Amino acid sequence: MNRRTMKRISFTAFMLVSLAFLVTGASASILSIEDGEVNAIGTTASLNLTLDSAPAGLSGYSINISLGNPSVATIATVTFPSWAYPASVTPTLPSSSCRITGLDPYENVQDGATDIQLATVTVEGLNEGVTPVTLTVNLMSDDDDNDIIPTIIPGTFTVNTSGALTAAFTSNKTVGNVPLTVQFTDLSLGSPTSWAWDFQNDGSTDSTVQNPVFTYGAAGIYSVKLTATNGGGSDDEVKTNYINVTTAPPDANFTANKTSGKAPLIVQFTDLSTGSPTSWAWDFQDDGTTDSTTQNPVFTYTDAGLYTVRLTATNAGGSNAETRTNYISVAVAPPVPDFTANKTSGNYPLTVQFTDLSTGSPATWDWDFQDDGVIDSHDKNPVFTYSTPGNYSVRLMVGNAGGSDYLVREDYITVSYNAPVANFTANTMSGYVPLTVQFTDLSTGIPTSWAWDFENDGTTDSTAKNPEYTYPTAGNYTVKLTVTNPSGSTSEIKTDYIRVLPPPPVAQFTANKTAGNAPLTVQFTDLSTGSPTSWAWDFQNDGIMDSTAKNPVFTYATPGLYSVKLTATNAGGSDVETKTSYINVTTVPPVANFTANKTAGDAPLTVQFTDLSTGSPTSWAWDFQNDGITDTTTQNPVFTYPTAGTFTVKLTATNAGGSDPEIKTNYITVTVAPPVANFTANKTSGGVPLTVQFTDLSTGSPASWAWDFQNDGIMDSTLQNPVYTYPAPGTYTVNLTATNTKGSDSEVKTGYITVTSGPSLSLTSPNGGEVWKQGSSQTFTWTHSGDLGSTVKIEILKGTSPLATLKSDAPIGSGGSGSYTFTFPYYTPLATDYYIRVTSNANPAYSDTSEGAFSIASAITVVSPNGGENWQPGSTQTLRWNYTGSPGDTVKIEALRSGSVLATVSSSYPIGSGGSGSYDLPFPLATPLGTDYQIRVTSTSNPACTDMSDGYFSISRLPSITVTSPNGGETWPQNSSQTIQWSYTEHPGSMVRIELLKGAAVQQVITPGTSIGSGGLGSYPLTISSGLPFGDDYTIRITSASNASYTDTSNAPFTISEPTSIRVVRPEGGSVLYRGDPLVMNWSYTGNPGSTVTIEVFKGVQKMATLQNIPVGSGGNGSYAVPAIPSGTPVGSDYTIKVTSTLYPTVTDTGDPFAISGPTLRVESPNGGETFPIGGPLAMSWSYAGNPGSTVTIEVFKGIQKMATLQNIPLGSGGNGSYSVPGIPSGTPVGSDYTIAVTSTLYPTCTDTSDGMFAISTA
Repeated sequence: MNRRTMKRISFTAFMLVSLAFLVTGASASILSIEDGEVNAIGTTASLNLTLDSAPAGLSGYSINISLGNPSVATIATVTFPSWAYPASVTPTLPSSSCRITGLDPYENVQDGATDIQLATVTVEGLNEGVTPVTLTVNLMSDDDDNDIIPTIIPGTFTVNTSGALTAAFTSNKTVGNVPLTVQFTDLSLGSPTSWAWDFQNDGSTDSTVQNPVFTYGAAGIYSVKLTATNGGGSDDEVKTNYINVTTAPPDANFTANKTSGKAPLIVQFTDLSTGSPTSWAWDFQDDGTTDSTTQNPVFTYTDAGLYTVRLTATNAGGSNAETRTNYISVAVAPPVPDFTANKTSGNYPLTVQFTDLSTGSPATWDWDFQDDGVIDSHDKNPVFTYSTPGNYSVRLMVGNAGGSDYLVREDYITVSYNAPVANFTANTMSGYVPLTVQFTDLSTGIPTSWAWDFENDGTTDSTAKNPEYTYPTAGNYTVKLTVTNPSGSTSEIKTDYIRVLPPPPVAQFTANKTAGNAPLTVQFTDLSTGSPTSWAWDFQNDGIMDSTAKNPVFTYATPGLYSVKLTATNAGGSDVETKTSYINVTTVPPVANFTANKTAGDAPLTVQFTDLSTGSPTSWAWDFQNDGITDTTTQNPVFTYPTAGTFTVKLTATNAGGSDPEIKTNYITVTVAPPVANFTANKTSGGVPLTVQFTDLSTGSPASWAWDFQNDGIMDSTLQNPVYTYPAPGTYTVNLTATNTKGSDSEVKTGYITVTSGPSLSLTSPNGGEVWKQGSSQTFTWTHSGDLGSTVKIEILKGTSPLATLKSDAPIGSGGSGSYTFTFPYYTPLATDYYIRVTSNANPAYSDTSEGAFSIASAITVVSPNGGENWQPGSTQTLRWNYTGSPGDTVKIEALRSGSVLATVSSSYPIGSGGSGSYDLPFPLATPLGTDYQIRVTSTSNPACTDMSDGYFSISRLPSITVTSPNGGETWPQNSSQTIQWSYTEHPGSMVRIELLKGAAVQQVITPGTSIGSGGLGSYPLTISSGLPFGDDYTIRITSASNASYTDTSNAPFTISEPTSIRVVRPEGGSVLYRGDPLVMNWSYTGNPGSTVTIEVFKGVQKMATLQNIPVGSGGNGSYAVPAIPSGTPVGSDYTIKVTSTLYPTVTDTGDPFAISGPTLRVESPNGGETFPIGGPLAMSWSYAGNPGSTVTIEVFKGIQKMATLQNIPLGSGGNGSYSVPGIPSGTPVGSDYTIAVTSTLYPTCTDTSDGMFAISTA
C-alpha cells in the first residue's frame, strides 16, 4: 500500500481531530498571518495565512483563528488553495473566531516546499480600533505522519478611519510571579514607523522593537508607556499599574528523626521547605493549635496514639501547608497485672470485693473468678458472689494499647457450706386415683442427700432429689422431706398436702340419626362410663341445658348445623363430651318448573316466562338458549329472541337445601317474516349531474337488495345503501326490492328524483353523522356546476338556525368542486345538531345544507371511570382522560351524583402530556354508597371543552371472605390443636364450608357448613389428624355455603409436620472453632417441645459439658452461645452437640461432628527468598485464626542464633497483623540465612516460623 492510499484511508480520522494531539515529531517551520488595515467601517482586507516551509511535505492541518477584540472586526470569509481538498470552516461565518481544516491527499505540497499559503482570511472592519489576530494549531502533520509544531507569529487588524496616529498596545499577561516574562504587542493606529517602550514608566526607553518581550525581575506594580512615531508626529499610551509582579509562596516540606516509639517520645523536626519562607507554624497534633514557630523544633509526645503533623510555611508571597496524616506513632508499654480481695474464705453465698493493683495504666480488665475460661467481669474493681462451696482460682488479664498480661492466683477463694433448709413443691396436689405426683426439691443451703416420706408413716420412700410417686388409693396424704449436707439436717412436713379422689365418669353418647330435613327428631343414647349419676344435655351447644334425661329425644325445627354437648357427673366429678357439627338439619331442595305466554312466533319474539317451581326457591337462574350462560336471575322474566331458531330453555331453582334444574327442549320456535321495503335519499332534486345517496329503511331483516334508479326494469345496484349519479335532466321513479328467506317486497317512489339542466351546488361533507372535536381542523367540500360566481358563503347552523358565518367569500373552487378548511375553537359548544350551509354569493338561490346533522365533541374525553365500574370506599382510583390539541394547561375535576355536582376534586390540575392525563383520587371510607356517580373533566381556560363519564359508576362494598390464619408459613404438627380464622365483609351468607387443600387438590372437607361468625370475624377449632401426610403445600379454603363466588384461600402454603421434633442446625458438620472463640449453637423445632431444652457437649462419647433449662426459643428456632471456648478445652475433630427437650426426653437430636482447635499463627512475610538492605525497613506480616490473645512476640534468627526479640507487638485485626522495623541497624551481619518467628504472648505453643530463609544485604 503506497503512502497516498494510506492518507486516503486516514482522511476521516484526520477530520475528527479536535482540540489536542500527541507530539510525535518536531519542526522549525513558522506559521504566520499578515497584518491588515482598512480605512472605512464595513470594508474588508485579506490576510494570507502562510507556512514558511514543509521539509517533509504537508498532509493536513487544523487551525483556530481568533480576533482578540470582536467589537473592532469580524472574519467575513475564508478561502483555500485548490490543493486543499476537502477543506472546511466552522462555525458559519461571519464570526469573531473559526476553525479551518484542510487536507493535501494528493501530496501537491512536496517535500521541501516553502511559503505555502494555507488560506486567505477576509476580515471586515466594524469599529475604530485594533484587534490582535491569533493562531492556535490543533493539528498539523507532514507526509511521514509526523506532527509539525510551527513557531506562530500572530497578526493585527486595524480599522483607522481618520488616519491619525494613535498609540495603543496589549500584552499576553498582566500578572504573575517573579520573574515574570511579558510579550507586548503594538496596536497603534496611523502606521507608526518607530516605537519607544518604557516598561516601568521611569523615563527610560527599555526597547524600540515594535512587539518586544520584557522580563520583570522584582516584585511590584508597574505602569507601562508606549510612544509611537511616524512622519506626522508622535503619540503616547500609558497604562497605569498595568503589570502586577508578585512573590511566589513557599512550598512547605519537613522530616523527623523518628516517627514511632513508646511514650514519652521526643522527636526532632527539620524544615525542608523551599521558596525562602520567613515564618513557620507547627501543629504537632493537627488540633488547630500552633505548637511552635521555630524553624526546626523538638516536641515530646507524652500520650500514646497516632498523630498527624502540619507545617505552614509563609513568606511575602503567601503561605503553604504540608500535612502528614498519622505521621507519628506513639505506643505504650503493656501493664503488669496484680490484684487483691477483701475476703478469701467464708460460707456460701460468699460475696467478694476484688481490687485491681495492676501497674502500667491498664485500660481493660478481664476477670475469670473461677478460672473456667469464661470472662465474668470487665470492671476494674468488681464484686462477685460465689453460690456454690468449693476452692476457686482467680485469673485477671489486663491490657492497654501496648499489649496485655495476666495473673492467676490458684485456689485463692475457699467457699464453705451452710446447714440446709428443707422445702419442696409438687406439680399437682389433687387428682383422681391412681394419682402420679412429681415432687421438686426447693431446699436451700445445698443439701447433699434427701429422704422423702410421701405418707408420713416413718418410712423413707425415696432418696432422689426430685422423685415421682404414684398414690394408688384415694385419701388425704401428709408429705415429709428431710435434707442433709455436711453442716446438718432439717425437715419440712406438709399436712394433708396431697388429695387423691375417685375417678370421674367419661362422657360419651350416640344418636339414631345425624342428618335429615327439618323438622328432624333425634333419639340420643348415653354411652358414658364410670357410672354417672346425672346428665345435662345441650342439643345446640348454646349454653342452655335442654334435658337431664339419660336418653332423651329432641326435635330440630330449623335447618342448620348443630353441635351437641353432654355433661356426665358422679361423686368424683364431671366430664364433657362435645360433638361439633354433629347434627345436620337441611332444607328440602325445590322442584323447578315454568311456563311461557307464547312458545312460537316471528322474530323478534318477546316471551313472558312464569316460574312455577315448588319448594320455596330463593333464587332463579334462567338460560333462555341453553348455552350455559345465565341470562337473568329474575323470578318471572321477559326475554326477546332477536333471530329465528328453535330454543331450549333451562331454569335452575335454588334454596338453602340445594338446586334443581328444569330443561324444556326446543321449547321456543322463532320464525322469520318477509321484509317490508322502504328507503330515502339525501336529496331529491338538483342540477345535472346529480349525485344521490340512497339509504335502505326496509324492515324484516332483508338479506338482499335490488335497486332500479330509473324504474326501467334494469337493476342498477345490489348494495344496501348505494350512491347513484343522474347524468341527464329529467324526473325519475325509483324502485327498491328487498328480499329475505321468507319472500320479497318492493317500494316504488314515482317522480322521486328531479334533475334540472341549470347550475347546481351540492354540499358533500359534512353530510350527517360526523363527530368532530373542539380544536380540530375539518374540511368542508362541495360540488358545483353552471355559472354560480367565484365565491360562496359558508355558514354553520345549530338546528335550523344560523349560528355563525364561517367565511363570507370562500373561493367556489375549480373543476366542479370546492373546499374550505375550518378549525373549531375550543369554546365551541358541544352539540349533536350542527349543519353546514354553502350559498353562492352571485346567485343566493343556489344553496345546499348538510343532509344530516354532525356533532361537535369535547377535545377532552373521560376514559375512566366511564360507566359500570364498582369502586369501594377507602380505595384509591385513577381518573383518566384523553385530549386533542391544546385545550388549555389545566382542568377542573368534579364528582357528580345523578348529574349534580357533589364535590370539586381539583379546581386546577395539570391537563397532562402527550394527549392524556390522570389523577389519583382516594375515596374516603365515609364516601356515601351509590350507583349514580360520574366524573366530569373541564378545561379551566375553555369551559365549553368538557366531558363526563358516559355512564354511572358505583361506590359499594362487596361481600367478601378473607382467610387470616393459616395464611402462609405456619407449621402445624400432627395432633396439635389449631384455630382456623377468617374475616368477612357485608353479607356473604350465614354458613361457610371449610376445606383443607394439599397442592390444588382437596385433601379433606373439614366441615360442610359452620357459622360464618359475627362482627366480621369467624373461627373454627381444628385438631390436626395424625393420618394427614406431612407436606409444606397445604392451604385452607373457606367458601360461602350459599354463594360459591364468595371464597378465599390462604395466601401462601403452610406446613403439616411430625408431631414434635428438634433438629441441631449449628455448629455445622465439619466446621472448625477455636479456643477463645464463642460457641454458638442453633436448633430448629416443630410442634411444642416445651419451654426449655438441655444442651450437652460431647467429645467422642465423653460428655464435656451440660447446659440445663435453656429457653427453647420462638417461632420454631432456638439458639444459645457460650461467650468463649475455655483455653484448656482439648482440641479434636470429634465434637458434637446434643439438644434434648426438658419436657419430652425422647425429643432429641445430635448434630454432625465439628472440630475445636487452638488458635493458629502463620508467618506471611518474610517467608523465604526476600532480600532487605541494611538501613532499609524490615516489614513483617502474619495471619491468625481463633483468638491468640492481644499481642505477639517476634524473634529474628540468623541460622539458629537469635538476633533480636520484639515483645508485646499488637496482634492485629481481622485475621491479619504486621510490624515494620523502620531501618535495619548498620551493624547487622549480612547473610541469606535469616528467619523470623511469631509467637502468641498468651499461648506460647501458638507459634510459626518463616517457611524459607531471607537475606540481609549491604545498603
